[in-house]
Amino acid sequence: LCWFGNGGALGLFMALPLFLLLVVNLCLFIITVRKIWLARRQGATYIRDKTKAELLQTSIRNNNSKSYDRSQTTSANMST
Repeated sequence: LCWFGNGGALGLFMALPLFLLLVVNLCLFIITVRKIWLARRQGATYIRDKTKAELLQTSIRNNNSKSYDRSQTTSANMST
């Protein structure tokens, strides 16, 4: 009646379920690692793109303000 002494029963009721749990656990671990890696990569891409966009906007703003300053200086020189 005790299945611990029987090798086939021990394999069927103990080793096989443990093996299946380990395989499922490994698969879920790999999926989790992949999702974390993809999220970090996506976050880095977002930050890089956002930084580029901010730098571009700052550059455009600076160029526009310099053009505005030049036009005011030129018109002030013409009026005197």
